[in-house]
Amino acid sequence: MPHGMCYLWKPWLVGLHIASNGIIALSYFSIPLVLVYILHQRPDIPFNGIFLLFAGFILFCGTGHAFDIWTLWHPNYWISIFIRLLTALVSFATAIALVNKIPAILALPSPRQMKDINQQLTKKIAELEAQKALIHDQEEFLRSIYDNVQEAIFVVDIEADNTFRYQGFNPAAIRQTGIRDVKHKTPAEILSPEAAISVEQNYRQCQDSKDIISYEEYLPVAGKNTWWLTNLNPIVDRAGKVSRIIGTSLNITERKQTEEALAILKDELEERVQQRTTELEQANILLLKTTVTLEKRNQELDQFAYVTSHDLKAPLRAIANLSTWIEEDLADKLDEDTRYNMNLLRSRVHRLENLINGLLAYSRINRQQSEPQQVAVDKMLAEIIDLLDVPPNFQITIEGKMPTFNTAAVPLQQVFRNLISNAIQHSDCDQGKISISAQELANCYEFTITDNGKGIDPQYHDRIFTIFQTLEARDNKESTGIGLSIVKKAVESHGGKITVQSEEGAGATFRFTWQKRHMQ
Repeated sequence: MPHGMCYLWKPWLVGLHIASNGIIALSYFSIPLVLVYILHQRPDIPFNGIFLLFAGFILFCGTGHAFDIWTLWHPNYWISIFIRLLTALVSFATAIALVNKIPAILALPSPRQMKDINQQLTKKIAELEAQKALIHDQEEFLRSIYDNVQEAIFVVDIEADNTFRYQGFNPAAIRQTGIRDVKHKTPAEILSPEAAISVEQNYRQCQDSKDIISYEEYLPVAGKNTWWLTNLNPIVDRAGKVSRIIGTSLNITERKQTEEALAILKDELEERVQQRTTELEQANILLLKTTVTLEKRNQELDQFAYVTSHDLKAPLRAIANLSTWIEEDLADKLDEDTRYNMNLLRSRVHRLENLINGLLAYSRINRQQSEPQQVAVDKMLAEIIDLLDVPPNFQITIEGKMPTFNTAAVPLQQVFRNLISNAIQHSDCDQGKISISAQELANCYEFTITDNGKGIDPQYHDRIFTIFQTLEARDNKESTGIGLSIVKKAVESHGGKITVQSEEGAGATFRFTWQKRHMQ
């Protein structure tokens, strides 16, 4: 008897068979459709191949039940067996996929664990919100300081190519400098060339040292000469590089002007005291006698120095010539060490000769007769530069206008020549730069010579003006150590002062004053 034919004997069973199988088939067809719809509406639920297997299994089951209704009138067991075989295969594949998913399903957090996780997330979010509020309060506090302090604050970013670019000035910096638009600009774009070079040298020193540095600096700002006490604070990133510099500057121009005024007042008071003393006739007579005596002693000293230097130089030259002759006569018998020692002997002779010449020049500083004359400093500098052996990679610039005044020309020329040649000799740059400028003060001129050389450690600033003192071994850098001592003695003998502003590796700036009136 065909499948289902037994129901024909009981018609009410046929209806029940059709209804039950129809409901089951409809349910099986609805379940995968709903599952696919849910996955489509919830993209946050990851789509997996097991869903397709499960949907196929349910569809095949529904197809089997629907085919049971159809076979009541058209029995076909081959089709029925084929559908059930497909259902069995999909069921088996689904079972295998579910078994493979057991570890992942068991690893899913339980409802209690999910509750704990949610509580931890809620706590973490609350902590982050508290930190955010704290950071906001700190930012507001720092912003209040940045906007309301009297010191100038500036932020400088260091780009990958080591270019310095400003990111902002605080209101005090804008108010004191008059410079407003600084965003993404370099020092050269908002400052004069000389000031930009000096500023970038200080920034470079802070970058290289990775440490806070403090210094006084002179800057021409908005057409005015200003002095600043500056602190630079480097900001180091995670890679260990300085990526930003936070700077603060205090305007100390008034203090500098007060110090200068006091120095001028002191000089005027000393001059007045000296004038009142020289009304005294007895003092005049004593001074005249002393002058005559000193003049005689100076003449005797000059004669002694000349004879002594001549007597010393003659044997020195003989030693140098003799060493040359010996080397020539024994050219085929001398080894490299002996030739080196002979050259070293001659270099020591030349050094001693230079020391003698320098010592004579130093001793004659106060005794040289130089009648006052009208001196055009710009022409004097041009002549000095033309006579010096300036390397082709050196650039010497004269900033602004140089004065013309009545003074002794020789000692002033000697000061300029020694300072410029000293800057050239001690430069270690591929492109050396020297700038010379002048500023008129009440009773003197202040001359400034700035270079971009190797610089001088502040602990040696006093030592460099001492006679015979050098910062490098003479075998490494040939120098008598007399040049700057001659400069200091010449400047002070004409009523002036000389100072140096320098840091190691950041060039040097020498400033000296020279009286407008010739000193007798």
